[in-house]
Amino acid sequence: MASPREILIGLEAGTTAIVAVAFTPDGREVARATAGNTIARGVEGSAEQDLGETWQRAAAVVRQLAKRVSNLARRTVALALTGPAGGSWLVDEDGDAVAPAILPLDRRAAVLVQRWHDAGIAQEVARITGCPVDPSSQSAQLAWLAESRPAALDRAANVFCGKDWLYFCCTGERASEPTAALGAFGALATGAYDPGLLERLGLREAVRLLPEIVDGTRHYGALGAAAAAATGLVPGTPVVLGPVDLIAASLAAGLGGAPSLACSILGASSLHVRSGCDLPDLPAVGQGISILRFAGTWFGLADQPATIDPDWLVGLAEQLLADAGLIGVPRSELVALLEQKAATATPGALRCQPVDAGPVGIAGGAWDLSGLSAATTFYDLLRAIHEAVGLDARTRYAALGQRPLEVRLMDEGAGSPLTREILAACLDVPVRPLRRGAPAAAGAALTAALGLGLYRDLGAADADWVLPHLGAALPVDATLRATYAQDGIDALSPLATRKPQIALAPLSIGRMAPVTLRDSSEAR
Repeated sequence: MASPREILIGLEAGTTAIVAVAFTPDGREVARATAGNTIARGVEGSAEQDLGETWQRAAAVVRQLAKRVSNLARRTVALALTGPAGGSWLVDEDGDAVAPAILPLDRRAAVLVQRWHDAGIAQEVARITGCPVDPSSQSAQLAWLAESRPAALDRAANVFCGKDWLYFCCTGERASEPTAALGAFGALATGAYDPGLLERLGLREAVRLLPEIVDGTRHYGALGAAAAAATGLVPGTPVVLGPVDLIAASLAAGLGGAPSLACSILGASSLHVRSGCDLPDLPAVGQGISILRFAGTWFGLADQPATIDPDWLVGLAEQLLADAGLIGVPRSELVALLEQKAATATPGALRCQPVDAGPVGIAGGAWDLSGLSAATTFYDLLRAIHEAVGLDARTRYAALGQRPLEVRLMDEGAGSPLTREILAACLDVPVRPLRRGAPAAAGAALTAALGLGLYRDLGAADADWVLPHLGAALPVDATLRATYAQDGIDALSPLATRKPQIALAPLSIGRMAPVTLRDSSEAR
């Protein structure tokens, strides 16, 4: 193990914010720096960013981190990058931007995606890649560019995701990694780009834009001189291209180190992730379910974008109190008070359920409420919303197959005792909160630790990087479990008889170059 004096930097390049976190080699957070990121919104749902500005902001965040960590440049043994999947960052042969980056939030490809769904093309793509097609998909955005701005594609030499662009700025390598590249243009069966897929999408010529796929657990680039000057780090510092942010956060929750664990990210929008080896046969792929592979582990992701948010009702209460001149406590205290009251309300008194649910319970954003009476209280309604989150989560996990052994909880939901209690009862599995403020950055840094040979595999890193950052496991309340089992949704069941229907080739991507960790005396 490297000395605690050494530092791994995890940098998460989010759409609206960039965060850089310094970790010791055993996963302890030392310091954090954050900066906002700008989004240029326009007509027809456009959402863009300036490539140069994004790089400048990322470099500035690292310099800001250096003000909080003594001798950061000399102590840093690796810089690891992560960020969201999707989006299109086009550069030419000289590495200059061809056009503003199209962000995952961009919706201009929505009409084209609908055509693909109507023609059955989107379903074919999902079966091949393991990921559904939507307007954030790089495939959809490139097809939209081919129709609307063909000159931009003609000038482009490569297309990146946001984190790939930053990796290029740092190292000069034109690369992507499996969770981003294969989810857009790859095949589950081969672990490589699929030329036939590009042909089916009318993007045959776009094959020249696709960067080399490298594996951050075995390959790293070297920080170039210009990037070193911009970030304040030492030239030649290893730079690791980590997985997409959702997988990186899942690694921080321990999903890469043990089979059949799960994590739920509960916030304004929610996502559920389960690790396991039977995922390639899931029938709901492309219907709200994605499948990604990283470091030898399959991850199934179930998107829950339309969950009604308890914060909405808290906001209404806060507004009423403010209008009456009665508000006088911080929002966090108000939330805690309201949830304490809701915890004493009758379980299952009201039922809040999505309208127009899809094959895996995907809602259209509207919810029906049943069971209202003269006896209904505000706290019954708040509890019902929490229950809706838990029951909808159960539907998603059922679509992901086998019952997980345990669910690790992140984001806003991790801080709510009521959410944890209801989720455990709905899923019939213990729930534990993850006590990390920047799990995706931690997962990226963990990828670097693995790539540098500090651990033989992700399981070996659990004792340092995961377990110390988990809260106590909340057991299942048997009475609540029985109450929620009566709502007509079957409990989760193993898919023991399910047989894989595709032959999967092992990934063999990139090579790991040797690295020597500096002696700790150099940091003094």
